[in-house]
Amino acid sequence: MGWSTLSSGIKSWAWADTVFTKRGTTNLCFSIELFLKSLLVLLGKDVPKTHKLDELANLLPKKELETVRTAYAKHIQQPSFDMLLSEISQFFVKLRYEYEFDIFSINEYAVCVFADALYQHCAIRNGSNPTVKGVHV
Repeated sequence: MGWSTLSSGIKSWAWADTVFTKRGTTNLCFSIELFLKSLLVLLGKDVPKTHKLDELANLLPKKELETVRTAYAKHIQQPSFDMLLSEISQFFVKLRYEYEFDIFSINEYAVCVFADALYQHCAIRNGSNPTVKGVHV
């Protein structure tokens, strides 16, 4: 089942039911981290040893981050890109070690859209075709 099938009709921030599972969201957050780090490498910037997504995103030039923010906003208005980034900044660590943290709900669709927007941007920046059947939001 592709993302578009999973996400059809889901547009509300109130939607926080588990669809992908915490394990899937953990992997999405790790993918976002790797996309951010790959953009930093592509831009010739130093890549810090951190899992904090907001810190990595803030190292990107404003134009790069704005492109991803705009792609995200085409699909989701709430939570805002910046709100989601702040909320999920440490999810990779928190979800891997969930017994140490108190996480009640996760807006997995928003995380999926963020990961897809970054994937699309990275593919375009690397000269690749960003459309992969069954993955595009």
